[in-house]
Amino acid sequence: MVTRITTAETTLAGLRLPAETSIGYSPRLLHHRPDLYEEPESRTSPTIRSYA
Repeated sequence: MVTRITTAETTLAGLRLPAETSIGYSPRLLHHRPDLYEEPESRTSPTIRSYA
């Protein structure tokens, strides 16, 4: 689990987050998302999908 604190008001996934909001996320879960990575279950470094 990784945490970050927003430094300014922002929007994330459609939610308004005020400045100084603590956010937690899991890099492991993020790197296993098939909508973001071509081979999410690969044991090598993930390749980010290109949306260009």
